[in-house]
Amino acid sequence: MSRDTRVQSIRWGSSDSERAVVVLHGFGADADDLVPLGRTLDPSGRLDWHFVRAPLALQYGDVACGRAWFPDTAQEMMLAMQGSYFQNLAQLDPPGLQRSAQQVLEYIDRHDLVHRTLFVGGFSQGAMVALECVLQAAQPPAGLFLLSGGLIAAARTARQARAGTGCRFVQSHGTTDPILAYSSARALYDMLRDAGWRGDFIRFDGDHTVPDQVTGPLGVLLAG
Repeated sequence: MSRDTRVQSIRWGSSDSERAVVVLHGFGADADDLVPLGRTLDPSGRLDWHFVRAPLALQYGDVACGRAWFPDTAQEMMLAMQGSYFQNLAQLDPPGLQRSAQQVLEYIDRHDLVHRTLFVGGFSQGAMVALECVLQAAQPPAGLFLLSGGLIAAARTARQARAGTGCRFVQSHGTTDPILAYSSARALYDMLRDAGWRGDFIRFDGDHTVPDQVTGPLGVLLAG
């Protein structure tokens, strides 16, 4: 698999804002996928939004299929595209997860976002990378949002979550999610709470999506 050496982004809002939001899309999507969420949360564009593009290009035959954060090997990527890769994430700790998080942190440093009030979050696979960013960061962001994500690298994540200072977070997950099980998301929430992190869990009747009821808590998080 070929990995971009630098991640790029779509930027929107006010570059002069003291509040910056870094948003990471899910597997098979692209940087523009979550722009509508940003516009819903911040219709006047007062915040500095960074919708970051994953470094790995997905391709099925000659057809481009969006982007991914991990895995890095062709064999594992094929399993991911078939869906089976995501069934046992708690036992996996793919190098691509940490590599992608490091690239996002480099992006944050390159744009001098760490010196602002910074929020990091993502959807699905992007949520996993967002959490990994917080675990790796020398300074935690002001807030974290985890939308339809799941527990990956459970043993290491628990250890690093307990060792770090953590941050305020909002997490949401659908009870009928066919891609990342609700039980995986709930296990992640319980783990972070047991580690002393302060967070809210939004359970909704639905599948792998971002529901309307998450916009209120996200708005409160970004305003806090």
